Formats: sequence, C-alpha cells, structure tokens
Amino acid sequence: MKLFISSLIAAGLSAVSAQTATLTARWQLEEPSVTYDSSANTFAFGYTTASVSNDQMRVAMYDINCAADGTNTYTAYPIPSSSYTASTPSVSSGYPTWDLSLAVQLLANDVNIYKVIDGSESYVDDGTSGVVAADVGSGLMSMCARFDIGYLESNGDFKSVNFIETLIRIKYDLTAGFDVAGFSVAPKERVTTTAARDQYELTAYVCQPGTTGADGFPIPAVDGSSEENAFRQGALVSVCVRPDTTALDDGITVASITDYTWKREAPVVIEQPAVVGSEDSLNSLTVHGCAGTYCTIESILFAEFYASTGSVTGTGNAQLAFSRRQLSADGQERRLEEEDAVSTFDVSVGVQAGAEGPGALKTASGASMGVIFASFIALASAALLA
Repeated sequence: MKLFISSLIAAGLSAVSAQTATLTARWQLEEPSVTYDSSANTFAFGYTTASVSNDQMRVAMYDINCAADGTNTYTAYPIPSSSYTASTPSVSSGYPTWDLSLAVQLLANDVNIYKVIDGSESYVDDGTSGVVAADVGSGLMSMCARFDIGYLESNGDFKSVNFIETLIRIKYDLTAGFDVAGFSVAPKERVTTTAARDQYELTAYVCQPGTTGADGFPIPAVDGSSEENAFRQGALVSVCVRPDTTALDDGITVASITDYTWKREAPVVIEQPAVVGSEDSLNSLTVHGCAGTYCTIESILFAEFYASTGSVTGTGNAQLAFSRRQLSADGQERRLEEEDAVSTFDVSVGVQAGAEGPGALKTASGASMGVIFASFIALASAALLA
C-alpha cells in the first residue's frame, strides 16, 4: 500500500512538473536577436525563445531609462508615436518578431533621445555601452524598446505577463566629403563625380547659383569637358554642395564650409585659399555661403592656373547638421550641437589654356544638360549597441 501511494505521489509530482515546464515555456521571454538596416533606419527584433502561443503582444518605445528603471523615482518618457513605426508583433516565423522604423529627424530634435557625446558621459569607455573616447563629437540616439507578452482581460484591457526592455544606441558620425571632378578652364562648365561613404551623401556640382530648379536647388551647369565650353582665365567657378535625397529626407543640412583650397600640382605647385576658418579668403577671390540646406563656393582662380592645360584640385572641410523644424524664440530655425562635426571633401577639375577673359556660363536644361555630379561623401556610421 505504501509503495502504491508513493507511486501515485510520484506520478502526481511528475504531472505537476510537466505542467510547470509547459507554463514556464509559455511565458518565457529572453533578450532578443536584433539586426539593423542602416539604409532604412529599421531594426528587426526576434524573441527566439518565446512561445509561438503568444497571441497578445505589445510594443512601446521610451528614452534610454526605459519604462521600468527599478527605482520608482523615474517618470517614464514615452517616445511620441510620430517618431517611429512599430510593426504588429507576429509569430509567423515560429517565434515573436517585430520591426522598428525610425523617423530620424524627429528623434534628432528630441532632447530626451539625441545628444552630442562630449566625453563627460559615464558610459564612455565603460566596456558595455559600445561608446568610446573616439566617439566624442559624434551624435548619439539612445532609446529603449519594450516588448510585452500577455493576455486580454474580460474588459478588453491588455495585461502584461512578461516583458523585455532592450537598450538601443545609434552613433552618427556627421562627416562627409565631396569631389568636384574634371572641369576645363576656358569659358564654360566643369562638373563632378559621386562617391558614398555610408548612409548619407552630399552632391557637389558646378552650378548656376542665380537659378533654381524644381527641387529648389541651383541648376547644374553644362558639361565643361570640351574646349569650347571650358572656363577661361578670369571666369567664375561656382560649386554647389547639397545633401542627396536620403539625407534630405532625414533632415540633414550642409551647415557650413569650414575651409577650402584650390591647388595645381604641375608643372609647379600653385595654391589658392578660398575659405579659411569658415570665412572667405582675404585674397578677395572667393565668396561662399549657405542657404538652408546647401552651400555655394564661387571662386576666380589665379591666372597661373590657366598657364597650360592641366588639372586643378581642391580640398576642404564641411559641417553637417540635423535641421530643427521647431523655431526658436526669434523665429529662426535652430541647429543641433553636432554642427561642429567636420567633414572633409576633395575636388578635382581640369584646366585648359586659352584666350584670356571670362567666359559666360551656360545653364543646363532638359535632357541635354549632360551633367556629371561632383562626388560628395557621406555621413553616418550607425551602430546598434545593446
């Protein structure tokens, strides 16, 4: 009888153990796998250990302090729903998954989410955040993604059973460079090539600053590769620098040109400073300025550049910034602190000897404009750090 009773108890304990294991597995939730697509500003979350039985799941976004900081002294800051798009969680992959897309410009204007790393932060070089001293000066977005699993109560309210709060940090290296390639000196245009570094690009091109296209930017000048269209001595060389479509969509602007120098290497080295310390060179041969999202550099080159056919290059630095949509007290658009982020750029143009005197620039129009855009390098090394 004792043996029989012991067997019944053992069987009962075994059944309870199995039910406990099933219950535990049903509501299990561990840290997710996270992948990041920088081109689309999209994260993919996968909770591979969670049960496929989850049919009630919720997603919410907060600042880096999350919703539950464990101290009961912090007031949670929910990120406005307009600043991100979270897909409806699904178990179609055999476990819960969801995607997060960011509205970068809106988040960059949120002081609770975005800042420029100045080195005073406690998490710099702490070995876990992924932020190191070399990141000082970079932009940093810090967020917390909360994923809840639970059920609906009889009144229809969602009841959370388990949740995971995952820290997200995205570093923005706001540097970019551009190249203006091969224009001949005589009377017409020159232009440029395009190169990308990562997520954002600027486009620099020989342009007509006094004209505006349908996109709101100065119209490119015609191809200046032929002798009849080349710049001649005394001609004004105008270069426009603007963000590409992706950068514009995220609210990136060219804040300023910090320095720029024209140079010819052969037959002798000739240099002509154009922008020095963010100001026009004292040689009075360049004027430059920025108008909202783009900048222009307009120079007349030394006559020495035109002594023979050859190539002229230019090197310099530019600053990028996220534009602020909200206005300051005086009604002016405010820029973010990362305006100090500097980007290098290079320019290469061809010069050709010819009759002296400035040539009239032609504007490009229709399908015949034949423009090669100046290369402009990019911005944004964005890294996910859990």
